[in-house]
Amino acid sequence: MTPKSKPKPANAELPAFLTSANIVHAGAVVGTITLALGFIAMCVMCLVAPANAASMYGIKADKNGWLVACGLRDLAFGVATLALYTLCKPALVVFVASCLVVPVGDMAVVSAFSGGDISAMAPHAVGVVCIATLCIFLKKDPAFA
Repeated sequence: MTPKSKPKPANAELPAFLTSANIVHAGAVVGTITLALGFIAMCVMCLVAPANAASMYGIKADKNGWLVACGLRDLAFGVATLALYTLCKPALVVFVASCLVVPVGDMAVVSAFSGGDISAMAPHAVGVVCIATLCIFLKKDPAFA
Protein backbone atom coordinates (compact mmCIF):
# COMPACT_ATOMS: atom_id res chain seq x y z
CA MET A 1 0.00 0.00 0.00
CA THR A 2 1.20 3.45 -0.83
CA PRO A 3 0.53 6.27 1.58
CA LYS A 4 -2.00 8.82 0.42
CA SER A 5 -0.54 12.22 -0.31
CA LYS A 6 -2.35 15.33 0.70
CA PRO A 7 -3.82 17.26 -2.21
CA LYS A 8 -2.14 20.58 -2.90
CA PRO A 9 -4.21 23.72 -3.13
CA ALA A 10 -5.00 24.65 -6.74
CA ASN A 11 -2.93 27.84 -6.63
CA ALA A 12 0.08 26.35 -4.85
CA GLU A 13 1.93 25.79 -8.13
CA LEU A 14 1.75 29.41 -9.30
CA PRO A 15 4.69 31.70 -8.62
CA ALA A 16 4.07 34.25 -5.91
CA PHE A 17 4.28 37.20 -8.32
CA LEU A 18 1.27 35.93 -10.32
CA THR A 19 -1.33 37.55 -8.13
CA SER A 20 -4.49 38.91 -9.69
CA ALA A 21 -3.37 42.45 -8.78
CA ASN A 22 -0.05 41.97 -10.60
CA ILE A 23 -1.76 40.48 -13.65
CA VAL A 24 -4.24 43.39 -13.79
CA HIS A 25 -1.41 45.92 -13.42
CA ALA A 26 0.67 44.24 -16.14
CA GLY A 27 -2.37 44.19 -18.43
CA ALA A 28 -2.99 47.88 -17.79
CA VAL A 29 0.61 48.92 -18.44
CA VAL A 30 1.25 46.67 -21.44
CA GLY A 31 -2.17 47.46 -22.90
CA THR A 32 -1.64 51.21 -22.55
CA ILE A 33 1.79 51.15 -24.19
CA THR A 34 0.50 48.84 -26.94
CA LEU A 35 -2.47 51.14 -27.61
CA ALA A 36 -0.21 54.21 -27.84
CA LEU A 37 2.35 52.52 -30.10
CA GLY A 38 -0.42 51.03 -32.23
CA PHE A 39 -1.93 54.45 -32.85
CA ILE A 40 1.51 55.88 -33.69
CA ALA A 41 2.25 52.95 -36.04
CA MET A 42 -1.05 53.54 -37.84
CA CYS A 43 -0.03 57.19 -38.31
CA VAL A 44 3.29 56.17 -39.82
CA MET A 45 1.54 53.72 -42.14
CA CYS A 46 -0.90 56.41 -43.33
CA LEU A 47 1.93 58.84 -44.02
CA VAL A 48 4.39 56.40 -45.60
CA ALA A 49 2.09 54.02 -47.50
CA PRO A 50 -1.43 55.45 -47.66
CA ALA A 51 -2.73 52.92 -50.21
CA ASN A 52 -1.59 50.03 -48.02
CA ALA A 53 -3.10 51.73 -44.95
CA ALA A 54 -6.45 52.03 -46.74
CA SER A 55 -6.33 48.36 -47.70
CA MET A 56 -5.51 47.37 -44.12
CA TYR A 57 -8.33 49.63 -42.92
CA GLY A 58 -10.76 47.70 -45.12
CA ILE A 59 -11.67 50.11 -47.92
CA LYS A 60 -10.23 51.33 -51.22
CA ALA A 61 -8.50 54.70 -51.24
CA ASP A 62 -9.31 56.91 -54.21
CA LYS A 63 -7.81 59.98 -52.56
CA ASN A 64 -4.99 59.81 -50.03
CA GLY A 65 -5.61 63.16 -48.31
CA TRP A 66 -8.12 61.74 -45.84
CA LEU A 67 -5.65 59.00 -44.96
CA VAL A 68 -3.06 61.56 -43.93
CA ALA A 69 -5.71 63.25 -41.76
CA CYS A 70 -6.60 59.89 -40.18
CA GLY A 71 -2.92 59.20 -39.61
CA LEU A 72 -2.49 62.51 -37.82
CA ARG A 73 -5.58 61.72 -35.72
CA ASP A 74 -3.97 58.43 -34.73
CA LEU A 75 -0.70 60.20 -33.90
CA ALA A 76 -2.62 62.56 -31.60
CA PHE A 77 -4.32 59.61 -29.87
CA GLY A 78 -0.97 57.83 -29.41
CA VAL A 79 0.81 60.88 -28.01
CA ALA A 80 -2.15 61.68 -25.73
CA THR A 81 -2.17 58.11 -24.44
CA LEU A 82 1.55 58.26 -23.60
CA ALA A 83 1.18 61.72 -22.04
CA LEU A 84 -1.71 60.67 -19.80
CA TYR A 85 0.12 57.46 -18.84
CA THR A 86 3.11 59.54 -17.81
CA LEU A 87 1.42 62.59 -16.27
CA CYS A 88 -2.14 61.75 -15.18
CA LYS A 89 -2.99 58.08 -14.85
CA PRO A 90 -6.55 58.64 -13.51
CA ALA A 91 -7.46 60.62 -16.64
CA LEU A 92 -6.17 57.76 -18.78
CA VAL A 93 -9.09 55.58 -17.67
CA VAL A 94 -11.63 58.02 -19.13
CA PHE A 95 -9.51 58.74 -22.21
CA VAL A 96 -9.10 55.08 -23.14
CA ALA A 97 -12.83 54.51 -22.69
CA SER A 98 -13.48 57.42 -25.05
CA CYS A 99 -11.11 55.82 -27.57
CA LEU A 100 -13.69 53.05 -28.01
CA VAL A 101 -15.48 55.44 -30.35
CA VAL A 102 -12.65 55.03 -32.88
CA PRO A 103 -12.90 51.28 -33.65
CA VAL A 104 -16.70 51.30 -33.32
CA GLY A 105 -16.89 54.19 -35.79
CA ASP A 106 -14.34 52.52 -38.04
CA MET A 107 -16.50 49.39 -38.11
CA ALA A 108 -19.48 51.50 -39.20
CA VAL A 109 -17.46 53.24 -41.92
CA VAL A 110 -15.98 50.02 -43.24
CA SER A 111 -19.39 48.35 -43.18
CA ALA A 112 -20.88 51.19 -45.22
CA PHE A 113 -18.07 51.40 -47.77
CA SER A 114 -17.08 47.75 -48.12
CA GLY A 115 -20.57 46.37 -48.60
CA GLY A 116 -20.64 44.80 -45.14
CA ASP A 117 -17.55 42.64 -45.70
CA ILE A 118 -17.04 40.87 -42.36
CA SER A 119 -13.33 40.28 -43.00
CA ALA A 120 -12.84 44.03 -43.50
CA MET A 121 -14.63 44.78 -40.22
CA ALA A 122 -12.87 42.06 -38.18
CA PRO A 123 -9.72 44.06 -37.30
CA HIS A 124 -11.88 46.88 -35.97
CA ALA A 125 -13.97 44.42 -33.93
CA VAL A 126 -10.72 43.11 -32.42
CA GLY A 127 -9.83 46.72 -31.60
CA VAL A 128 -13.13 47.13 -29.75
CA VAL A 129 -12.44 44.01 -27.68
CA CYS A 130 -8.83 45.00 -26.92
CA ILE A 131 -9.68 48.57 -25.90
CA ALA A 132 -12.64 47.39 -23.81
CA THR A 133 -10.37 44.87 -22.07
CA LEU A 134 -7.81 47.60 -21.42
CA CYS A 135 -10.61 49.73 -19.92
CA ILE A 136 -11.38 46.92 -17.48
CA PHE A 137 -7.71 46.52 -16.50
CA LEU A 138 -7.31 50.28 -16.00
CA LYS A 139 -10.50 50.52 -13.93
CA LYS A 140 -9.44 47.60 -11.68
CA ASP A 141 -5.81 48.68 -11.23
CA PRO A 142 -5.33 50.93 -8.16
CA ALA A 143 -2.26 52.50 -9.80
CA PHE A 144 -4.64 54.22 -12.25
CA ALA A 145 -7.14 55.45 -9.63
